Amino acid sequence: MIDKKIFEKYKLSEEKLTAFGFKKVEDKFIYERQISSGEFTARFTIDGKKEVSVDVFDNSTNDILPLFYIPSASGEFINEINAECESVAKEILSSCFVREVFKSEVSKKVIAYVKQKYGDELEFLWEKFDDNAIWRRKDTKKWYAVIMTITEDKLDIGGTQKIEIIDLRIDKSKPSPVDHKTIFPAYHMNKKSWITVCMDNRLPLEKIYSLIDESYFLATK
Repeated sequence: MIDKKIFEKYKLSEEKLTAFGFKKVEDKFIYERQISSGEFTARFTIDGKKEVSVDVFDNSTNDILPLFYIPSASGEFINEINAECESVAKEILSSCFVREVFKSEVSKKVIAYVKQKYGDELEFLWEKFDDNAIWRRKDTKKWYAVIMTITEDKLDIGGTQKIEIIDLRIDKSKPSPVDHKTIFPAYHMNKKSWITVCMDNRLPLEKIYSLIDESYFLATK
């Protein structure tokens, strides 16, 4: 059985499903792949709630393979079936889903802004910290932004609620814009050359865009 948790932080693209080979049947998308040298068929179904499930059929009888649905089942045969299904599931994930870790409206708009203006996608560099990501320039390969999910107390603003933040470069030859209300000392970065902005409504979007543009420029040096 596949681990459905791998899809939790991703958003489905119906266009990509069709291109991959899924067929729409009523309110579901269905894709079939021959596995185990053609002895079995793995049928992947994505329902109206965007949830992914898989069934395995014995091609000689067209019956469902019962062993596939027993979590405790083990042995070379079922392990190979599970491994093939998991491999296809990861292929579907990478081809048909878009990573969507950051949920705030400000984060979504900022991500769309960077994509539209600079053509850059977020890079998730740390497997153990999959709610942290960076943007880097294509030419210098230098980072110009880091997006993270942290708790409020990390910025000394009280509370332990999770918030999304962005770290950006600043020109350290100029007066610091830090005011501890809308712009904070950089979290987890050099506080002389980086700042932190909360991805909420503390700071107008246009100001955040302006800070991103400045950070992008500074990443040339």
